[in-house]
Amino acid sequence: MIEVCNQSKWLNDFFNMKYIKLFTYYYNNIKPLEILNFGGKNIYLSNTTKSFYYLLEKNETSKTQLIHTLKSAYFNGNYFLCLDSYIDGYKLIELNE
Repeated sequence: MIEVCNQSKWLNDFFNMKYIKLFTYYYNNIKPLEILNFGGKNIYLSNTTKSFYYLLEKNETSKTQLIHTLKSAYFNGNYFLCLDSYIDGYKLIELNE
């Protein structure tokens, strides 16, 4: 992996992104995710790769608990770090339940 990352800035940036930024892609504002755009390049996800939307859809009875756990475990309470921000690539938005 080190050799590949040394040859490609894009791969280096992708493999070294912080988990919280990667999680924003997975979260995807609770919408289905089929294409992940990173650094101007599209990554087409397989049919077996699912975003947070599908986790909630599959666990309808646990939806509120999953969102609560997401808020408390990953985002320290009430806010979620979201891409497309004005400060360091992030902005704070409230999670809707």
